[in-house]
Amino acid sequence: VGERVFLSCYSGGDHVVYDPRQEWNQIDNVNPRTLEAVAPALIRPAAKSVLGPDGHVWSGWMAGYGTYGGGLSRVDVDTLQVRTWYDPVPEQAIMGLAACDRHLYFITGNGANGLLPRSVPLCFVVWSPEGTIVWQRQFAAGVSLHALAVAASFVVVAVDSRLEVFASGEQAFVGSVELQSPCYYLGRLGPDRLAACCSDGLWVVDPAARRAEFGCELPGRVDCTTATPDGVVYCAVGTSLYRLAEAG
Repeated sequence: VGERVFLSCYSGGDHVVYDPRQEWNQIDNVNPRTLEAVAPALIRPAAKSVLGPDGHVWSGWMAGYGTYGGGLSRVDVDTLQVRTWYDPVPEQAIMGLAACDRHLYFITGNGANGLLPRSVPLCFVVWSPEGTIVWQRQFAAGVSLHALAVAASFVVVAVDSRLEVFASGEQAFVGSVELQSPCYYLGRLGPDRLAACCSDGLWVVDPAARRAEFGCELPGRVDCTTATPDGVVYCAVGTSLYRLAEAG
């Protein structure tokens, strides 16, 4: 955000802000600076972090060891104050987080730190920057929600071996895209396209057209992707970083 880097950290549930322009002084908690933690109630930022429509940094969390649950946190980038919402969906972890210019979106999971997964109905939630649920869909028990991402005016949710397309303006699911295998990560390729990373490769998704085209094979399970302004795509696989020559 601007010239500073905001991080959420496992396993202490920490929020950290770092300014690379300033001298390193971690010993005195100056730079990087550790902010208020969400532990022990929340410890693992399984949903990672996004820049919300309010301009602040949001993270999605799993609950502490031995507890089913999760939550959201927001770091005010101006005051560095932290606000937390615990268990917006009772006893379900937040496993994916995305944002558009109006709302945040998250999916829940059935796992927990130190506990076996449960077969419970998982949820897709539209969340306001003020901290309330705007819209929610509960899926049938046994259905897996793997990932989500925003492209243009659509939110795409990876559900089992298909992609469900949610129109943010209509506040409704408007279609789906069938895949050959489950998608375990969704990343932006540009303003209106997404990369669906599956076990059989990367698929280029056009949510408006409800279409997916095969892009390329992948060197392994992709944990994260990003695209530069000129369209170059990078993928993280374990501890290796790959640049894709083409992506469809």
